[in-house]
Amino acid sequence: MKEIYIELPARGDVSKTSIYSRVYSQDGTKLTDRDVIILIPGGPGNDYTMYDTAEKSIAREFLKMVNVILFDPRGCGSSQPSAVEHCSLEHYIDDIEAIRQYFDIPAEKLIIFGQSYGSIAALGYAIKYPDALKKLLIISAIASSEFLTQANQDLEHIGTPEQKHMAEKIWNGSFESKQDLAEYCQVMGPLYSYAYVRQEGGLLDIPCTISVLNYGWGHFLKNFDFRPDMHKVKCQVLILWGKDEWLMGERQVNEVHQGILQSNLIVYEKCGHMLWLDQWDRFVSDSRKFLSA
Repeated sequence: MKEIYIELPARGDVSKTSIYSRVYSQDGTKLTDRDVIILIPGGPGNDYTMYDTAEKSIAREFLKMVNVILFDPRGCGSSQPSAVEHCSLEHYIDDIEAIRQYFDIPAEKLIIFGQSYGSIAALGYAIKYPDALKKLLIISAIASSEFLTQANQDLEHIGTPEQKHMAEKIWNGSFESKQDLAEYCQVMGPLYSYAYVRQEGGLLDIPCTISVLNYGWGHFLKNFDFRPDMHKVKCQVLILWGKDEWLMGERQVNEVHQGILQSNLIVYEKCGHMLWLDQWDRFVSDSRKFLSA
């Protein structure tokens, strides 16, 4: 594994920045001797660590099949601090392309993976840069901000009074501190994963930059719509979705599946938003088949 700080140049109204990355290649060989997968963090505001935990490392599992790039998004984790307005979805998508260019990954080698907000950015990348990648693997998928209305309605049926109250923090992007976020995770955790109730706290205590999290949920996630452009996606797409997903609902995932010609949707029973935590073996099996095909 190599740690690299990627210097991204300024573009338009966005300042230059330094992005922290971790590169995994088999036996230390050239990065593009195999396909390369870039793992897109979610949140917004999360860093790379959710994909490389000690217990269930998606990065190390994928390394058995492809080379892997992890990174902390602009302004997050160990990357250089950034003005929050430079951490929008649009800029995130362009940063992914800048990372691809930095490593000089050809389209026939590139795979993009994302979960949650990472799946939104990954889908946006496949739409904006359709000739730059070979495959797209996403957990859950939404194409517009309409998911917020549906998630709120669903929560009215499945949530406890405490969960409905706590959800206001994410709907409004109004977290005030890390403690605030930790309390959200404790209350909302069972909605994200069945595995949460089998462990004592901390499962969703993922490092997160609060200002970016609030900017996303309070602003740009309320105003995006990929639906008119989904036909632009040219690559093979695999969508994994948990039947008990509370945030990115069935209507939304079917909308993405039906809007992309070369997409395959696999539905997992008894799985929530973080389905790999609930059904790790099946997630690994389905991912292997897709990555190696």
